[in-house]
Amino acid sequence: MKQQIKTALAHLSHSETGNREQLQIIATALANSNLGTDYWNVIFNEQGAQRAISESIYTPEMVRILTLRAIILPSTLPQFLLWMSLRTEGELYLVSQRFQATLLKPLTEMEKDGRPILIKLYQGIRFIIPTLIEQPQLLQLVIWLLSSKAGLWAFFYRQLRQDIDSDLSLMSRKVEGENNLPFKLMNDRQWKEIFINVEGFWKDNAYPNQPQYRIF
Repeated sequence: MKQQIKTALAHLSHSETGNREQLQIIATALANSNLGTDYWNVIFNEQGAQRAISESIYTPEMVRILTLRAIILPSTLPQFLLWMSLRTEGELYLVSQRFQATLLKPLTEMEKDGRPILIKLYQGIRFIIPTLIEQPQLLQLVIWLLSSKAGLWAFFYRQLRQDIDSDLSLMSRKVEGENNLPFKLMNDRQWKEIFINVEGFWKDNAYPNQPQYRIF
């Protein structure tokens, strides 16, 4: 399995087109619960990921490798954005944007077969927004990530926005004492901290859930 994964990553990182067969190998590996974060980190480091970060190597291949790592390991998304922010060349961002665009079509066509990768993308979005509280310097990079028209994370951010709107619409009922409401994000520790702060603001000001009062 390890060699198959390495071959798939190498193929994707050296190509400007998404390959469904290679993505399927990655999705199958992600579905294997025995292959944890350490396992994936070793593979990515063998592909040069850590070296690219520590030695500031900004080749198109490394941009694609670190984009893939940020997809597969959502906790590395802030590091990927910080690494990108250290260089101002617009071409680097275009490389990542184009790469994401080439992956989007085959991923959406894979439907259930691509679900393990789609879950990771969604987790990345849920992870990166609360991260801005502790790393506000990433704000412009997160805006870039979530606003790219053909970007993978931008595609799933649209779904997350629906979840945010849903949870905010339930907030007024929660502060009035209702329990067991179907919150979509409140089970995440970082998001729960955000909503606790919002709840206090909601109680103090009693603002209705109107567009002009939205915080996201």
